Amino acid sequence: MFRSHPYRGGEDLSRLKAMVTAIWKEEGALAPFSVCDFDWKLYQHPNIDPSNRIRIWEIDTQPVGFAWYTPPGDVEIVIVPEHREMSLFQPMLEWVTERHLQESSEADQLGIWALESDVSLPFLLQRLGYFASDRSFLHLLCEMESAPKPPVLPEGYRIRHLRGLEELEPRAQVHRDAFAPARLTLESYRSLMQSSGYRKELDIVVEAPGGEFAAFALGWFDPDQRLGEIEPVGTHPQHRGSGLARAATTELLRRLHALGAQQVLLYTHSDRLVDRLYREAGFRAVNRSQRFVKS
Repeated sequence: MFRSHPYRGGEDLSRLKAMVTAIWKEEGALAPFSVCDFDWKLYQHPNIDPSNRIRIWEIDTQPVGFAWYTPPGDVEIVIVPEHREMSLFQPMLEWVTERHLQESSEADQLGIWALESDVSLPFLLQRLGYFASDRSFLHLLCEMESAPKPPVLPEGYRIRHLRGLEELEPRAQVHRDAFAPARLTLESYRSLMQSSGYRKELDIVVEAPGGEFAAFALGWFDPDQRLGEIEPVGTHPQHRGSGLARAATTELLRRLHALGAQQVLLYTHSDRLVDRLYREAGFRAVNRSQRFVKS
């Protein structure tokens, strides 16, 4: 009934985006994936061949789901609602388990991400001996009724978008500093900037008085769904506590609203940031992803 094949780029990306769009139209913010997720996930890690990371399952050439394995052991599984059942989930899990055994060490634990709102996937995982770990992240949504007020910055700081490839090195470096240890490289960020979904006017940076990049926020926009996404947001450790991440997020929301976004997604591992930063910017929690593992 189901056939599968590795991701082949190009046409496969278009077909997966169409599948994800259809799920979003049916489930809205409770959907496990958005069109805006693809480019960042495809290009943020260097030297990773997507054909070894993504496998697509289909019926009569129509995609009905895909599994996405990210070393050293993170897995996202997306299935259309009408096929969220063991007969499809089982071969997906077998494939990611095989990838994990081939590419990771014995110390790396395989973890499958599942939504709290999903009544099927967590149940299937628990039947197979998985349990919810302490790792999770919140799905936040901002309804864009109007544009936020311009951000307020500390004296000497200024906010703008990235000018282009000539600022590639400091842009990649501030990301690595904010998320150390991070795998992002000059090469992977260059590939990201050349992807179809990247817009430099949505690559927001905050300049410190000395001219170095102090914070950033990267935005994505799907005009068909009028949907925006902010992923990722970060601040250099030496500049934290000054509201720079809030300023970058606010500026990005203003630009997404100007493009026509009606909703904006954001993911965070930190409940503290929801209270400190994102709720003030208009976000509310709509879902939570939980990482399921085996003992």
